[in-house]
Amino acid sequence: SAVLANTCQIPTPVLVDLLTQWLLRPGPAADVIIHPVAFAGWVGLLVTALNLLPGGMLDGGHVMRAVFGGRAHLVLSVAAAGVAFLYKYYLMGLLILILLRRGHPGPLDDCSAVTPGRLAMAGFGAGGPVGTFGGLFHLLNHALAKSLAFFSAGNVHRRFTTCEIGEVQGLAKVQPVTAVAMLVAGLALVGMPPFSMFASEVLVVSALATQNFESDTFHVGRFLTVTVTDEARSLLVVTVFLLFAVALFGGFTYRLAAMVWGTPPEGVKRGEGWDIGHVPLIVTSLALVGLGVTLPDLLKGLLDHAVSVLLVR
Repeated sequence: SAVLANTCQIPTPVLVDLLTQWLLRPGPAADVIIHPVAFAGWVGLLVTALNLLPGGMLDGGHVMRAVFGGRAHLVLSVAAAGVAFLYKYYLMGLLILILLRRGHPGPLDDCSAVTPGRLAMAGFGAGGPVGTFGGLFHLLNHALAKSLAFFSAGNVHRRFTTCEIGEVQGLAKVQPVTAVAMLVAGLALVGMPPFSMFASEVLVVSALATQNFESDTFHVGRFLTVTVTDEARSLLVVTVFLLFAVALFGGFTYRLAAMVWGTPPEGVKRGEGWDIGHVPLIVTSLALVGLGVTLPDLLKGLLDHAVSVLLVR
């Protein structure tokens, strides 16, 4: 525990205790007097921990609802309130129960997945001609892929009359053309070749991998010194990015496969006749494939000009 002016004793997080033992090495009977900034950090950790409880409209509750659905969110919210009462955070537990009475308002968009458009920001952050070009190219590709996803989702909604992904199955049997467009949009959004988002992601990852970081030296204990080179940092950045990409690919592909294949629900009409609504599906799909294979000179010139303007500013 930590002592403030020998008058107030507060519990500390396990992480703080581990850092204290590692950095300060106090004796078994020693008290550590923390700085006011450290106390502010303690308060921040407490508030963050409470906010991550999987209940109500807390951040943890939003995450649980997105991952496990509304019914599991309700059960976990009650459990979170119980945990808060167990650890004597009575006001927080009462607040979770009050929020539960109002029900979850739901997000503004409960039909589409979280966009990977922030990958373009990574390209801009990496900087340089390659990173900036990759970021701009990725924004264009993402606009095409997301437009195709929305076009497909509109067709699906008109036929299945639902916004719940779990209620859409057997799309390949019900709407074959829309199913193909949905597959193209999904695989493009997760960066699979030969679609154009794969090419732009390669540019962004290449820019991240060639970043120059300063070497740092860390002293671990009294006898061990670790030096982290710029190559190791670049490898770490790329590795973390690829791990997130693999997780995104696995989760999105699982959901997409469940929608396209399977047995359609009873009462849903099968078959898809040709109409003008299929034109944007075909044009956008061809654009995603075409830009993944080759980049027209006109478009490349426009992107190069935009890169030069951004780098000068």
